[in-house]
Amino acid sequence: MFRLISHVLLTVTLAMVPCAAQAQERSWSLDGNEEDLFLTFGVVATDDVGVSFWCKIRSGTVSIFLPNAYSDLPVDAKTKFTLVAGDIRFEQIGTIGAPMADHKKTLETQVVSTDPVLVALQNADVLTIESGSHNTLVPLVGADFAGLIKGCGK
Repeated sequence: MFRLISHVLLTVTLAMVPCAAQAQERSWSLDGNEEDLFLTFGVVATDDVGVSFWCKIRSGTVSIFLPNAYSDLPVDAKTKFTLVAGDIRFEQIGTIGAPMADHKKTLETQVVSTDPVLVALQNADVLTIESGSHNTLVPLVGADFAGLIKGCGK
């Protein structure tokens, strides 16, 4: 009986390995087209995005997009949130956006491409996003903020 249970457990464990191997983790990617540039922390080719920085190339501004506002405020309402890069805090005011497919409201703001928050993110290890009572930690390993700033700058 013990051998049968051991064999069943081994079979179930081995069957789970391919599923675990297929799971993808979020990572940073800098991508764009002739008009727009995107620095996104998410899973490539999916809707799984943790945070996105994007701009019209050479516009001089960068939009910061959070796919989950963690807010009960109505769409188009303004709300404060904080970006923390290293030990430097940057207070922001963003606009609540319409719910996405996952029914979560979004949050977006714009900064100039030379904003100190973008400069600080080049040297930080972690970005903390404080929105309402919710904190999101985003690792910055592999985030090409220098490329974003260069492409978005005038």
